[in-house]
Amino acid sequence: MSQKKSMFAPVKQRSFRNLFIGSLFSDSANWLDMTALAVVIAYEWGMGATQIASMMIVLAIPWIFIGPVVAVWADRLPRRALMVTCVLIRAVLILGLFFVPNLYAMLALVFLRATVATLYNPARMSAIRTLVADDMLPQALSLGQMSMYLTQVGAPMLGGALIPLIGARQVFLVEIVFLLVAVAFIAMLPPLRSEAVDGDRSPHFWTQFMEGIVHVKSKRILSVSIVLMSIGMFIVLLYDGMLVIWTKDIGLGEHAFGYLVSALGIGSVVGAFAMGSIPRWHEKPLHALVALAMVCGLLDVVIGLGGLGYINAGLAMWFVYFLFFGIFSAAATIPFSYIIQKETPKHLIARVSGVSTATQAASMLLAPAVGAWMTSLIGIGGTFAAAGLFMAIIAVLVLLMLNRILQEKKGVGGETTAPSA
Repeated sequence: MSQKKSMFAPVKQRSFRNLFIGSLFSDSANWLDMTALAVVIAYEWGMGATQIASMMIVLAIPWIFIGPVVAVWADRLPRRALMVTCVLIRAVLILGLFFVPNLYAMLALVFLRATVATLYNPARMSAIRTLVADDMLPQALSLGQMSMYLTQVGAPMLGGALIPLIGARQVFLVEIVFLLVAVAFIAMLPPLRSEAVDGDRSPHFWTQFMEGIVHVKSKRILSVSIVLMSIGMFIVLLYDGMLVIWTKDIGLGEHAFGYLVSALGIGSVVGAFAMGSIPRWHEKPLHALVALAMVCGLLDVVIGLGGLGYINAGLAMWFVYFLFFGIFSAAATIPFSYIIQKETPKHLIARVSGVSTATQAASMLLAPAVGAWMTSLIGIGGTFAAAGLFMAIIAVLVLLMLNRILQEKKGVGGETTAPSA
């Protein structure tokens, strides 16, 4: 049995440490950006929810329609140069946001920024697989998710603190500084040339594009994992849009919403850290993903029952409950990322990552409209309960089919052990 690796073991490797720090600054810039954009739309221009929703739609569209296509280049081009170029282009686009005169120009720049991100993120995922040894991959992925959740909580707080001091548009300049720091660290990576050998290279771009989709379809463990995670992202977007209504319906008061969002954020960081510290789950990652998905679905059902009035609890109890929901939901993303990495050849990582992200983005784009429609029929509590029940049922069905799903993997490596429920 191999010795258990420390959660922070990958950071001891110089190349991964540079990628991790660069990603930390890059991700922080993303969330600073979101805070400043919302404030400019709502306060400087006096616009409302419709305009902010249009910005969210424009952000999602490139991930669905462009991401899987440009991921071909993320697999084929030297990834260090690609990531540096993408971050520098983002910096130029953010400088444009500092001067943007109206919503239409802003949406154009936001679209371009999101398009660049669809090239950067698959390249980063591919770089992780190259830089990190297989036995440290679970820890590296946990660190990456923990970094994302930390910036998701910390960067908006920083933006909120900076806006009264320097103004919303000046936050874009701070973001540019963050991006330049990210470039400095990413530029210290090795070249990270393409993992594909000559025999893997097709001369036709669209043939290369289809390789990622075909691989996902041919590996049942991949397609099942992506479906589970897409349902999970759908539920997350339900919370983003409707949690404030839920807190109002159960009479917790205006201040409760901020506390519950904080509980989710803290739980997310704890969940990512826990999965990096818990040994041996990576031996059966699909089992871990299904179990966590089932728990999240059942937790969501309980939240829905609270919205329907069947569970009466105070803010302190709901805070603890949402803390655990954050822990389990964040923990589920780690075995999912591990499955993507381990079930995909190195030369296809970016394309499979692009397909996965596009599927999740599509579910996230549908969530607000579907959630509003369901709420009009069965209320906010019923919507949460129905979504959670659906997730739990899908998880149970996958659990019943685990033997069939994993049968194709026998003798291939990875999660080859005979499954046990």
